[in-house]
Amino acid sequence: MSERPFTRRDFLKAAGLGAGGLLVAACSPEESGASPSSPESDRLTPIEYGFNTHMSANPSEYENLDLAAFMEDVNHMEELGMQWIRFNVMEWELAEQYLQNYDQAITYANEHGLKVSLVTNTPGLSEQGENIEADLGTVRDYYTRLATRWQGKVKTWQINNEPDDHEYDDYQRIENNQVYPGGYLEAFSRIVEEASKTIKSIDQEAKVTVNVSLWQGSDPGIQREEVALFDAVRESIDIITLDVYPDTSEEAIKTLQDQVAYFHYRYDLPVVIGELGLPTGDGRFSEVDQGEFVSQAIDSLQGGRVRPASILLYEFRDEAMRAGAEASFGFNYADGTPKPGYEQVLQAIREDGDENEQ
Repeated sequence: MSERPFTRRDFLKAAGLGAGGLLVAACSPEESGASPSSPESDRLTPIEYGFNTHMSANPSEYENLDLAAFMEDVNHMEELGMQWIRFNVMEWELAEQYLQNYDQAITYANEHGLKVSLVTNTPGLSEQGENIEADLGTVRDYYTRLATRWQGKVKTWQINNEPDDHEYDDYQRIENNQVYPGGYLEAFSRIVEEASKTIKSIDQEAKVTVNVSLWQGSDPGIQREEVALFDAVRESIDIITLDVYPDTSEEAIKTLQDQVAYFHYRYDLPVVIGELGLPTGDGRFSEVDQGEFVSQAIDSLQGGRVRPASILLYEFRDEAMRAGAEASFGFNYADGTPKPGYEQVLQAIREDGDENEQ
């Protein structure tokens, strides 16, 4: 999910940007040093499901994802029995009149039985943490404002978006994401720590997470940078969030369960799939592919020795204002009507629920 306009892991660029990275094999509980729960209990743990979306509180004439569309999609998710909705508060929409639209969106989702996972990003931070003490004050003010406003209404607060690939201060791509800029992880860990402390001082029930991106076309499997990032923030978060994009690679789909197990055992924390999807609009994948391969990915995650706490599909409907791949991750078209693969994906979810009820 974007916090600023961007393409999903630069889908329009050539694949293979992560060549030369270290593929980390999934480890056992003993190898990770964690104190895991029973593998059998992990396997039987119910998975909760939901969708990503976006909402503009100040939409242009070209945007279809406004408050009305958000509410319409919440109604559909409720009918489907979804448990989660994940979206972001735009850092350029923090004026009071825009936050009132977010108030309505979050309240509406809560009233219709959906738990909110909110992606957040503190604006105005110094480059590379060069003025970290001032940054911490800015972070504190930002999360005090939002957490006070939405106390008890946001279940999970995500701090920044894919900071393994995008610099947390300005959301620009990290040029070589195998090597973080000097001081990056130390500064980011302090940002996350301050955000987490601030949120929990206001809402003790809230959970805090950080996410990383695992895209088959760039850095398949588990890479050094993701492990290093979670190592840096481990003491400040409650949940590991993975954005997984195996595309149509059946081998990558099979390894999804190893990725969940690795991070769960390493950090002894629940793992959430924050994003899972396939674009249909740039000529590489079809709408049939979307249904077939996302369903396979869901099946793989359901069958792992450690099941994710939740799987949040990316995303509910297409974004009319974007172009190429980033415009077409929706399982529904921009007008809200379903794509051909939509029902197949829902069936994969329903079959898991049926098995858990037996």
